[in-house]
Amino acid sequence: MLPLVKDYHNLFRMTGKLTCLHSEFFLQGSLFLGEPIIIFKDGVWHSFIHKEKEKRCLEAGLQLFSNGPAYRNYADNFREYIKKAKDEIIPKYSQVPKEISKEEFVRVARFMSLFWYYYGFTEFSYHDLAYQEMKKTENNILKDNLTDLGQLKFSGREIMNAYLFNNGVAKNILNYISRKFLYDEDDAEVLYLVEILSLFDGFNFSKELIKKRKQSFALARIENKIIFFSPEEALELAQKFTQIELLKGITANKGKARGKVVIAPMLNDQKEINLIISKMQYGDILVAQSTTPELMGLCHKAAAIVTDQGGMLSHAAIVSRELNIPCIIGTQNGTLLLRDGDKVEVDADEGIVRKII
Repeated sequence: MLPLVKDYHNLFRMTGKLTCLHSEFFLQGSLFLGEPIIIFKDGVWHSFIHKEKEKRCLEAGLQLFSNGPAYRNYADNFREYIKKAKDEIIPKYSQVPKEISKEEFVRVARFMSLFWYYYGFTEFSYHDLAYQEMKKTENNILKDNLTDLGQLKFSGREIMNAYLFNNGVAKNILNYISRKFLYDEDDAEVLYLVEILSLFDGFNFSKELIKKRKQSFALARIENKIIFFSPEEALELAQKFTQIELLKGITANKGKARGKVVIAPMLNDQKEINLIISKMQYGDILVAQSTTPELMGLCHKAAAIVTDQGGMLSHAAIVSRELNIPCIIGTQNGTLLLRDGDKVEVDADEGIVRKII
């Protein structure tokens, strides 16, 4: 039986080719407690988290961020991981390797898989309950740890960009494997870990399977197991899970604003970001999947910020409070429902975005 839409809500969405290997690592990370599901279809990567199981993440996060020694141990280990990634892994695989053995691939894959264990704790499914408790009790341990967590998240985001996107570590390694064992240079991007390992042992996969996976794939964490769905099941799940809903979200900073929409997709190329900054006018409404420090030029021009994802400690939430502009986070589908140039009213008092006719 396939997962039911009513049991889940949106987690993250990214436009672009994110690999099956990354998706598998995601489900092995700390967010596994929330039993996520991942659906890729037609160039868009969606993730959802089980509504009831997410409560386990929130409770675990509250325990972690309330405990000074436990948090310091986590933060120290994450910073050590980030340093090793920057010093050793990212430079070594900044280009497509000339040769990589099965043993070397296994070592790198194990190291990369640890990323989502550490980074998962920086997401709102772990820290939102702790943030609410901090606001209610003014607990200094929570305040200090959550402040530090925000800094860790930005450092971790740099590693994620270097791993996943253009000319990233994962792309380069999988490019080598595709060229050596498969048909086109991106074929290995739609294979899972055990499938990639089997290539080194002489096994191969049909062009038809790879073609179907490039259109759609899906996997989920259910009862502590990772379930891999067939391409046909993935298409069925995509049809059910990716229907556009009403544009409502969570208030990160109250207020109201009207203006023209500027869409900022998930970007890590500064040239592309600069093009959006140059076309945006002061008083426009910034609508993004999420914001990052690279998008500060857009944030400073915005009359309000609307994001698809994020929590009360997300970059958009923090920046909107610093700039004192209205902000609605977690709309799930803002970048799909709205288009550049749409005129909207952002009512962050009610958490609603309305189109102005």
